[in-house]
Amino acid sequence: HRAAARRAGLGLVEAMIALAITAALLTAVAAAFSASSAAINENDEFFMATQGGRVALSRILTQVRRGTVSTNSTAQQITLITDSGKTHKYTIDLVDKVIKLTIVENGTESTHVLARTISAGTFSYEMGTDYDGNPCVKRVAMTLTVEKNNNRILFSGTGTCRAVLKY
Repeated sequence: HRAAARRAGLGLVEAMIALAITAALLTAVAAAFSASSAAINENDEFFMATQGGRVALSRILTQVRRGTVSTNSTAQQITLITDSGKTHKYTIDLVDKVIKLTIVENGTESTHVLARTISAGTFSYEMGTDYDGNPCVKRVAMTLTVEKNNNRILFSGTGTCRAVLKY
């Protein structure tokens, strides 16, 4: 009777081994879940950063095509008169790693951040002449590098100032 009674359940050693195996499996599952969550968060942050860069590039070049670019624009700042007559200044601020839009209306400036995590960016200009033969900005090329969590993407595009060109 004693031998049969001892075999009826788990002994202390078997229970400890089963508990150790279960704990190891649960730890592995938790580590996999944590790594998966971190990867999802990193991808989401990078997507949001790149989307901001895409939208900023598209907005700036659309306004270049529709408006008139100032000949005083620099490699880090473009000033233009939009098709609605407003003055917009786009600044690539590499210190704060942002692209800023400053709208000048009735002598008052309001500044907004269009994109963040900008690690590099420049404007370059091709000069031409307007209808009256005066020098003007004919084409604007823009490059923009967005960097987040050791991921980097380069955007580039050009816009031709249609308002000043003679067809």
